Amino acid sequence: YLMRYYFMTGRSPEPANMRWAIGSEFQKAYKELIRRRDAETGDPPKLTKHTDMLRWMDNFESFLTTVVGNRLCPLSYVIRENAVVEPAHPPALATNRPYSTGHGSVEAELIARADHTDFDFGPD
Repeated sequence: YLMRYYFMTGRSPEPANMRWAIGSEFQKAYKELIRRRDAETGDPPKLTKHTDMLRWMDNFESFLTTVVGNRLCPLSYVIRENAVVEPAHPPALATNRPYSTGHGSVEAELIARADHTDFDFGPD
């Protein structure tokens, strides 16, 4: 699953990225994503005539961050500001971590870098 994650985030699975320390760190995050995918998420926030639109949008984005889709990626990646991943070349990984220092977690890296052209994007 680490290799799939690297492909999803635009990284190539090089030997330096596949070390034990990085893989075990990824495994922890992966198990948490599976747990969240299988958990009950509740209903999304409802937009009513009494709801402030900006507050609802913030609440909806927060809700999508908690929901994990088919790709084991928080669904907020679907509504991120730019569908095209920038920069095209991913930043360097943090020391012994499967994500960059700029993103700070596997989850944040997926939200920022998962592309919208994958086969599983539609079901998400």
